[in-house]
Amino acid sequence: MFLLNIIGLVISLFLGVIDSSELETRSPPLLTLPLSGKSTNSFYGNSIQIVKGQGAASIYVTAPKGNLSIPDAGSTEGGRIYKCPMNFNVGSESTCSIRGIPPDIQRDDVFPLTFNHKKPSFQACSPSKTVECDKVPLTPGICYKSEDDGDTWTQLNNDTASCPLADVDMIFVLDGSYSIGDANFELVKQWVINLSSQFRIERGNVRVGVIQYSHFFDGSIEDDSSQPYIKTEVELGSQMSTVSLENAISQIRLQNFSTYTAAALRKTVRDFRRSERWVDRSVSKVLVLLTDGSATDKDRLPEISKKIRDLNIIVFAVGVGDANQTQLRTIATGDAFSTERVYDVGGFGGLDAIISTLTAQIVKVALEGNTNSHTSSSNLENSMAGIAIDSSSEVRSHDRLIRTKWLRAAW
Repeated sequence: MFLLNIIGLVISLFLGVIDSSELETRSPPLLTLPLSGKSTNSFYGNSIQIVKGQGAASIYVTAPKGNLSIPDAGSTEGGRIYKCPMNFNVGSESTCSIRGIPPDIQRDDVFPLTFNHKKPSFQACSPSKTVECDKVPLTPGICYKSEDDGDTWTQLNNDTASCPLADVDMIFVLDGSYSIGDANFELVKQWVINLSSQFRIERGNVRVGVIQYSHFFDGSIEDDSSQPYIKTEVELGSQMSTVSLENAISQIRLQNFSTYTAAALRKTVRDFRRSERWVDRSVSKVLVLLTDGSATDKDRLPEISKKIRDLNIIVFAVGVGDANQTQLRTIATGDAFSTERVYDVGGFGGLDAIISTLTAQIVKVALEGNTNSHTSSSNLENSMAGIAIDSSSEVRSHDRLIRTKWLRAAW
């Protein structure tokens, strides 16, 4: 309450209602705002704008973290906007009323306020607005506009409040060694189909490729023609529908040899580089490795794994059965003690159980790696202007747009 008294005092001085020589003997106008419960931490505004308007003078105050009553959620933080009709008589008190609330309020939404003095309107934005995108929570933020004194609100940025389309080039690298077996390899292929279908490749932003590997012949490691068992089964981006991708994957046959994982990773890098989207930094590159054993060329794994990380290719390593966990961790992150982006599945029948989690993780890293900004930090939730004054002719024209920036420190 003391702080709101200070606001009244400062406004009165700016408007010439109180002469500075009268400060010791006269009480300034007072605003009455609720300070019960959690609203003591509501963050009532942080700046003042004086603008020339019509009608009686009013002060609009926002509480970006004011309490709201939300169905099925009870009282929660969501932001409120108050209108305070001003009576500049010395010692007077103004009771503030709640204006309309922007629609679709969720938990932890906050709505600081800005006022457009050129065209009388309000804009309330919530940088912490959350949307679910393929099971990944994002905070793109949302803004509403009101031109009727805050009674009704219309959404401004419909595009940013929806889920962005992440651009991803994703290559599956499948162990084709004899230990897999034909029956289990059919399960692997179906898992690749099921996982790929989560990304709706028909939209064109996600492209999929498949490599199968087993044996490596000594010779030039850059010569794909001399390595028939480290093979591109589905060229990256060659299948742009779920049906055509499924048909292509169904034609793959198990190679039934050894497990040259490092050689397969080198081949995967070459396939990524051949894509026309390789140089596009807005396209995330994702490698999904699946194996059930230990690499035959394990000594070469650290070097190629580091090269892949240096190229900003994100690796997810899936191990089935007795897969070597240390090698999987080295491939995924380079840290033999970290399980980040490493999945351990007991048997091939359990592969589908990780689809949901793996999909969410791929979407998450893809969106985080996209150079187009789709997120807003919640640290900005109280950074917008929170008090605006709609003034009548009582306010002298040369007093417009005065800001009391020093009040921010008091807040």
